[in-house]
Amino acid sequence: MIMYDLMLNDLAHARIADLHRAARARQLARLARKPRPRDPYRTPVRIPRQRGQARQPTAHRPAPGRRRAVRLLSFLRMRRYAPR
Repeated sequence: MIMYDLMLNDLAHARIADLHRAARARQLARLARKPRPRDPYRTPVRIPRQRGQARQPTAHRPAPGRRRAVRLLSFLRMRRYAPR
């Protein structure tokens, strides 16, 4: 009976050691993982231009709604688009 209890005790301790080892491995893996970007779709920060700094090389693109309206109005042979 005593031997059986000792065997169960050893098994329990081995199981506990396994659980601790797995938890430690998980923790180390979490620490080694690259952090995910918090807010990947955040709008870029606008930095005001300094004196004498050239404009951005990208041209201003009109909004898609305005482009659609201009296309429609040019199809209807109207010259200009002035939103009310």
